[in-house]
Amino acid sequence: MSDNDKLDLILQKLNTMQSDIDHLKANMVTREEVQAAKESAASVDDKAEAGYVVLKSLLDGMENRLRNEFNNVYERIELMDDKIGHGFEQIGGD
Repeated sequence: MSDNDKLDLILQKLNTMQSDIDHLKANMVTREEVQAAKESAASVDDKAEAGYVVLKSLLDGMENRLRNEFNNVYERIELMDDKIGHGFEQIGGD
């Protein structure tokens, strides 16, 4: 195995690790969300209502992350659409 092959393998593994880290960041609950949920639950006497408050807080945080991710995907699609449009313009000679 040549040095270039070894470097390519290392780069591939690093990219895989980065992808795993990005996935973990996108799907984990943040410390701030847990703290906000605990503070909300601490002010509520009824355990059922406290559970509801905790779940609502966590779901709101996940909803915000999903909304941001969908916005990022939409922006990437728009950029790709623009690039494809420019490519067609160049091919057509317009």
